Amino acid sequence: MLTYTPASALPPTPPRDHSWLLLLLCLAWLLPGTFGHAPWRGEEVEVIGVVQSMLHGQWLIPQLNGQPFLDNPPLTYWLAAAFAKILPSHWIALHETARLAAVLMMGLTFLLVGLAGKHMWGARQGRLAVLMLMGCFGLLSRAHLVMPEQAALLGAALQLYGLSLLAERPMRAGLCLGLALPVALLGGGPLALAVSILTLLLFAWPRPGVATAQWLRALLPASVIALPLLLLWPLALRQHAPLIFDQWWQQQVLAAHFDAHRLRYYLGMVPWFAWPAWPLALLALRRNPLGSAPSRVLHLQLLLASLLWILGNAWQPDEHDVNTMLCLPALCLLAVPGLDRLRRGGIAAFNWFGRCTFGLIALLVWLGWLALSTGWPGRIAMRMHRASPTYQHELHPVLLAFALLLTGLWLWIMWQQRHDVRKALSGWVAGATMAWGLIMTLWLPWIVAAKDYQPMLQQLARQLPADRSCIHTADMPRTVLTLLAYRQGIDLPVRDQACRWKLAKTTQRSVAPAGWRIIWQGHRGGDRKEGYWLLQRQP
Repeated sequence: MLTYTPASALPPTPPRDHSWLLLLLCLAWLLPGTFGHAPWRGEEVEVIGVVQSMLHGQWLIPQLNGQPFLDNPPLTYWLAAAFAKILPSHWIALHETARLAAVLMMGLTFLLVGLAGKHMWGARQGRLAVLMLMGCFGLLSRAHLVMPEQAALLGAALQLYGLSLLAERPMRAGLCLGLALPVALLGGGPLALAVSILTLLLFAWPRPGVATAQWLRALLPASVIALPLLLLWPLALRQHAPLIFDQWWQQQVLAAHFDAHRLRYYLGMVPWFAWPAWPLALLALRRNPLGSAPSRVLHLQLLLASLLWILGNAWQPDEHDVNTMLCLPALCLLAVPGLDRLRRGGIAAFNWFGRCTFGLIALLVWLGWLALSTGWPGRIAMRMHRASPTYQHELHPVLLAFALLLTGLWLWIMWQQRHDVRKALSGWVAGATMAWGLIMTLWLPWIVAAKDYQPMLQQLARQLPADRSCIHTADMPRTVLTLLAYRQGIDLPVRDQACRWKLAKTTQRSVAPAGWRIIWQGHRGGDRKEGYWLLQRQP
C-alpha cells in the first residue's frame, strides 16, 4: 500500500563529504610557482645557500658564503636539505626540492588549522578555516617560496590545534603543545618561542568546558617533550661552537628591542595581508558580544593570540612583510564564526567582489599573454616588453593547457554558485587560486626573463679573473654572491680588504670611483635601477 510521508517527517539527508575537492583545491593552490623558475627573491636565495652548506656536511651551524648565518634558526634549512638528500639533483633542481619543503610545511599548516577549526567550532567548520587561510592575499603571494618563517607558521598552527584538543583529548593536546614550542624556537627563533609561551599562558586562563585537571593532564606530556627538544640545538651549538652561540644569543635575544615604527609597519600590513579574514573576524566579535561563555572567552583568546604575533614582530630586528603571516592562523579561526553571521546582502557583496576582482585579474593576465604572443594590443605589448626587454616569446603547450583548465574550472564554479556563505568563500579561494595559477603559467617565462640572475651571472663568470683569491666583495649583496656560487660554481667569500679586483653594486647615477676601471657591467633583464660592476684597480 502506497503511503505519503510528509517532508518534515523524513530523516534529514546527511551532507555529502567533498573532502577530496578541498584536497584538490589545496594542491592547485600549493603547486603553481613551485617549479619552473630559479630563485630570485633574497630570502629564498639565502635558504638555497644555507642548504648547499648543509649538503657539504655543515648541519649544526647555518652558513652562507662560508660565514655563520644566524639570522634564522635551522628548521626550514634542515627540511629543505633533507628533501635535497632524498631527491637527487639530476632528477630535480636543488631550489625546486627546497620548495617542496615549503609545500610540506604549508600543507601541514592547512591540515592543522582545519583540525583546530573542527574542534573549536564543530564539524564541517574546519574546512572553512582552511579556506579562510588559503584566501588571505598576503599568504598567497608569500607561501610559494621556501622561507624560514613557514616553519614558525607551522608551529603556530600546531599550537592552536593542541589548544583546541584540551577539553576532549588532553593527552594528545599535551603532545601537540610539547612539539609546538620546539618548532617555534627552531622555526622562528627565541621571539617566536616567547610569543608561543605567552599564547599558552593566555589559553590557560579558565574557560568554561576546560577544567584545571585537563590542563594538568596536558601540561605533563607537554613539559616532558618540550624541555629536551628546546635545549637540544642550543646546547649542541654552545658545545661545538661557543663563540657562535654567544653571537646567536646576542643577536637573537639580547639585541631584541621594541620599536614603535615596526609595530606601525606590521599593523599597516594586516589590512591587505589578512584580507578577507580580518573583516569577518571583526564581524564575529561584533555580532556575538553576548554569546555563550565558552564562545565568548575563545573569541577573546584568539583575538589576543593574533595580536601577540603582531606585537612580537615589533621586536624583530628588521621589517619583513612575510612575518605578518604568523598572525593568520588565529585570525582565520576567529573569522570562522563570522561567516555564519554574514547576512544575505553581505554574502552577495562578498561573492560579487570576488568575481569582479579575480575575473578582472584573469582578463588582464590573458590580455597580457595575448599581447606577448601576437603583439596586440600594441600599447600593452610595448609596456610588457619594456618591463622585460630580454623576453623572447615561445609557446609552452603544457602551461597553456593548465591555464585553460584553471580558467574553465573557475568559470564553471561561478556558473554553479549560489548565494551561500560556504560557496562564496569557496568561490573566493577558487578565484585566488585561478589568478595565481594564471600568473605562474602564462606569465612565468616573461617573469623569469625579467628577474632571473642567470644570464647576468654567466656574463660575469666569463669576465672574472683566473686568480680569484683576492676580490673585494663587501659591497655586493649576499643574494648575488650566493647565486654565483649556486648557479656558476664560483664561490667568492665576502672580503673587505684592498684588492686589485672589486665587485660593486651600482645605480643609474653611479660613477666609477677614482683609480678604478670598469671591466664589466650588467644587470637583470627587467631591472633598470640597479646594476653591478667588475672593477680593476688602475696601476
